[in-house]
Amino acid sequence: LRFDATAPTATVDPLPAITTTPSFVVHWRGADNASGLVSFDVQYRDSLVSYWSPLALETTADSVVVPTEDFVPENHHTYYFRARARDVAGNVASYPVSSQAQTHFVEGAVDVPAQPAIPGILALHQNTPNPFDRTTTIRLELPSTVSAELAVYDIHGRLVRTLHKGITSAGITSIVWDGRDDSGARVSSGIYVCKLEAAGLRRLRRLAVIH
Repeated sequence: LRFDATAPTATVDPLPAITTTPSFVVHWRGADNASGLVSFDVQYRDSLVSYWSPLALETTADSVVVPTEDFVPENHHTYYFRARARDVAGNVASYPVSSQAQTHFVEGAVDVPAQPAIPGILALHQNTPNPFDRTTTIRLELPSTVSAELAVYDIHGRLVRTLHKGITSAGITSIVWDGRDDSGARVSSGIYVCKLEAAGLRRLRRLAVIH
């Protein structure tokens, strides 16, 4: 048997400079000199934050379709991607310092309709302004009068603030978040996830707080 002490390599395939749809595919690939590849870890980073977040962990796949449960692209944001691999011998490569692929997401005016109307689908629009310091407005749309819950979570999935819960009329509802948690304390700067749940469906949006 050949002794393998060399970590495998991995890279994310190039993405278009500008992506115009919130649904796109991120591909990656790898190579190993001896024992063979086992899995990949893939990370992404929003241009507005300094840290990397997981897109896929210990996956045997070579691609993922965005958006995912934890990653919903935001309009006019640039996203960076990088990957690492592990092999049969247990060697794990380090993530590259810089990104291996990037794309700028531009969806036009989809997030904020010019003329609000009774919608036909459940929707959670991007908050405005975003990023924000003191307050931001979140707009949700319901196709019918149902029980709905709108809440904010931190990036680790912990509940920060329940903004709305109860029977909600069909149409557009605007809710203001003052950047405070359920105890009344102002939250720290960072990325948060706003989640809308209604009629057995769920919609997610990322919010950036900057003090």
